[in-house]
Amino acid sequence: MPTTVIAERVGRQRSMTVFKDRVRRLRPLFLAPDPAQRTEYLPGELAQCDLWFPPVDVPLGFGQLGRPPQRGPEI
Repeated sequence: MPTTVIAERVGRQRSMTVFKDRVRRLRPLFLAPDPAQRTEYLPGELAQCDLWFPPVDVPLGFGQLGRPPQRGPEI
């Protein structure tokens, strides 16, 4: 938005030079976020674990065997 429009909306009646200087200093504080900015993570902040269930019986303890599910939950 141009400084002249801002001055009209706030009812500025005095020198535009001083007002423009102040608006120039404030503009960087009110910049809209960049919609294409990539999310960054520090090392150790994010992990991805892919589960793999082999089609074999797995010992579960106390002489029991079990087979993990072959498919994930349906969404």
